[in-house]
Amino acid sequence: MEEEKKEKSPIVKYLPVIIVVVVLSYGVGAYFLLFMPKIGHLMPGGSLDLKPLEARLGDYQAYLSRIIEEKEQFEQVHKDHVSKIPTILPDKPDEPNLYVQMDAIAQGNGLVLVSIDTVVDEATTGPHGVKKVRISLSLAGGTYQEFQNLLNDLERLVRVSDIESVTFSSGGTDYSVILTAYFIEPGFTPVQAAPTAPLLPDRI
Repeated sequence: MEEEKKEKSPIVKYLPVIIVVVVLSYGVGAYFLLFMPKIGHLMPGGSLDLKPLEARLGDYQAYLSRIIEEKEQFEQVHKDHVSKIPTILPDKPDEPNLYVQMDAIAQGNGLVLVSIDTVVDEATTGPHGVKKVRISLSLAGGTYQEFQNLLNDLERLVRVSDIESVTFSSGGTDYSVILTAYFIEPGFTPVQAAPTAPLLPDRI
């Protein structure tokens, strides 16, 4: 029995083409509806434009470089000050160095250091282990102005000190100066305060 060939309907005949067209239509629609708005954000001036962010990042990097540079400068200054601490506030009375300094200041201002006497206050210890050494100077020669210059130099002494009293003869050729210099008690251990509980953040 011979099979009769049936003619295909137009819809079935063109179904692959219709499917392709529909898929392409969906693709084009998705492109314009979903991707085009995002691309607009990425364009110059858009909300996702990276150029302003790159410029801001450059500013932050420059700011960070300045902070690092200032930190290094601070650390260098800090080291310089730390190196001067033994001279400003030594850990011993250091009477020999006091003798040398007092004699140099006297000679530099045209006076003669007749005598110098130092007495360490062993009975008193101040905060942070600071102790005192009393310095009594006997000076001769020079003019009143030269003596004033000597006092100015003593006030600018690198080592922490205070001028306690000044006396001079009526003729202005003999002078006496009493100073107090300071030092840290050797081996001083500060008393540690009792630890306190850390503050807890407020609950939200």
